[in-house]
Amino acid sequence: PRRGLESLIESVRHWPADFRLMIRGPAQGGFDRHLRGLAEGLDERIVFAPAVPPDQVVSAAARADIGIFLLSNSTTHARFAMPNKIFEYMQAGLMVISSDLPEIRQVLETAGCGILLDRDTPHSIAACLAGLDPARIDACKKAALKRARDLNFEGEGAKLLALVARMPARGLG
Repeated sequence: PRRGLESLIESVRHWPADFRLMIRGPAQGGFDRHLRGLAEGLDERIVFAPAVPPDQVVSAAARADIGIFLLSNSTTHARFAMPNKIFEYMQAGLMVISSDLPEIRQVLETAGCGILLDRDTPHSIAACLAGLDPARIDACKKAALKRARDLNFEGEGAKLLALVARMPARGLG
């Protein structure tokens, strides 16, 4: 819930004929039945795939060309979120299509690896995909991999550990 999956599924009917959607991972509380109900009649175009272990997320995603991330801009948390999914898509070498949120915008525009949706509606999603050509997708995929060399735990984690090391030790009490 609240990840735009309903809009994404509804948009598939209007996608270019050679595009397919894969939704990977578990859904709780009967949400999977809800999503499968929305996808009824689109069995050839939508695949519901099981979750993979965390160390296989990037390699599983790398079998695709585009990663789509939708998140409503309805809370402060959402506006400033930097979801792991964006970085996983970049590590996998995918073109990224995302909701237009400030922090995500900064990463995608700097990297040149994706497109921000003006709205997370089925029509906007389908129009975005219909406007793509293989050269644009390929250029974004290459840009994602290039930027992923710097945006990873090895590089960013070292910065975090250096900051923590400079912090004064404080006792608990």
